[in-house]
Amino acid sequence: GLLIEYRVSARKPRVPHQPVPVDCDLVPRRYRWTGQRFDPVPDDEAALGTDPTVLHAIALDIARRHNSGETLHPVTLTWLEGYAKSVDNKLDDARRVILTR
Repeated sequence: GLLIEYRVSARKPRVPHQPVPVDCDLVPRRYRWTGQRFDPVPDDEAALGTDPTVLHAIALDIARRHNSGETLHPVTLTWLEGYAKSVDNKLDDARRVILTR
């Protein structure tokens, strides 16, 4: 793209990504680096990344959009096709993700 203009924000910059030390014993997705320390991620937020029913609901919505003719980003479509073939899609036979196009 072409940069036309920009503006300087007065907001404090976000904490940059910090590499995790090799000998770190913290469980992935359960702690967040704040810039000074690792804080526990709240349970409801951490569950979003691991709960198969949440992932299945997201896949159902994306499949509905795809099946109705909406054009998906190629990365999203690749993920959806992989999910449709995955074991996670077999959790609920009544609500299985099926791609019709």
